[in-house]
Amino acid sequence: MLIINADDFGISKGVNLAIIKMATENRLNSVSVFAKAKYTQEAINFCEQNKQILAGLHFNLTTGKSILGNNNLPLLTDKNGDFKMGFIALLVSVLFKPKILNEIEKELVAQLETLKNIEISHIDGHRHVHFIPKIFNIVYKISKQRNIKRIRIINEGLFSFINCKKLSFLFDGGLIKLIILRLCGLFNGSYKIKAPYMFSILYTGKITNDLIKNINSLPKNFDSIEIMIHPGTPEIDKNEHLEYEKEALLCKYRDKEAELKFKM
Repeated sequence: MLIINADDFGISKGVNLAIIKMATENRLNSVSVFAKAKYTQEAINFCEQNKQILAGLHFNLTTGKSILGNNNLPLLTDKNGDFKMGFIALLVSVLFKPKILNEIEKELVAQLETLKNIEISHIDGHRHVHFIPKIFNIVYKISKQRNIKRIRIINEGLFSFINCKKLSFLFDGGLIKLIILRLCGLFNGSYKIKAPYMFSILYTGKITNDLIKNINSLPKNFDSIEIMIHPGTPEIDKNEHLEYEKEALLCKYRDKEAELKFKM
């Protein structure tokens, strides 16, 4: 099975426009929804009306506002209830501030409850926070309790993609990111879990039609493959009052990924 998953559903008007267009044109079959963002409700409405599209939670601990606010999440958020840490800071915090894990679990449950009107098929993480050791254990536990079938496992290999002849990841941080995430996977024991082969950490936000021609060269010992994409419409979003991640949302590659020619 080929899973084409669009992340960030709900984060902006332009992203929603691109994802909805791809879904209605049968060019993706899975989406991951931000639980609290400006256009989350539009994303939820679309998922409710298009149940053939797999819908999951894009678990967020780094960007914008939390669900539970600062009173409930004093370690995770600032006084306005905005998340105050990035990936590395979270990684350090879970190792040295075990109390933060209670806050993370409460926020995960609250984010899932926000999406209670849609059938949740999977959980992944914004900035891959779900894959941080100890956080992953929480995500795995809650997914089992709620019968959520799929968690994104970062199991992408390096040498499978050498024949793509596009080695930009050596220079833009993609390789370092993959190494860190693979080490996280070893620490949290996630590689024992059956999951799709996950593609596009190395090429995050830079998937092209030329690149996906190499799909057949991916490992054969997996039942399914997940390709993570980040489509968007920067021309729309440049006129919006973007609350966060402006640089990423206006990146030209959002447009390019919105044009990918997958056939589902």
